[in-house]
This record gives sequence, C-alpha cells and structure tokens, in this order.
Amino acid sequence: MNKTAGAIKINVWINDERLAALEQAGMAQLAEEAFAGMKLLAISTTEEQKDLILQRYGSAQGSGVVD
Repeated sequence: MNKTAGAIKINVWINDERLAALEQAGMAQLAEEAFAGMKLLAISTTEEQKDLILQRYGSAQGSGVVD
C-alpha cells in the first residue's frame, strides 16, 4: 500500500462473515491479525473517497492522515 501525502487511512475490522467474503475473492491474505482474533484490513483513500464512505456508513470513523 502506498503511503502518499494526503492519503487517508481507513481501518476495516474483519469478522468471520467478512473474512469468508475476502476468501472467496482471493483477498483474505490482505487482512492482518489485530486484536482478540479479529482481523484488520487497512486501506488508503483520497479525501473524496473517505467522504463518500462516511456518507454511506454513518457509524464509520476515519483515522486521519497517513504520514
């Protein structure tokens, strides 16, 4: 993942259902062990993409600018 100036990091917590979907898509290896058996998928977005995600998923929180 590129850490470009101005990129926004979004962490997606992966439960069993999401992990199964990632496995079917051949992307399960992208999720990392994080906490108490939960996995985490970190993605970088632009400011515009972050705003769209926050509009669609009101309970989501952006974690700020990636250094």
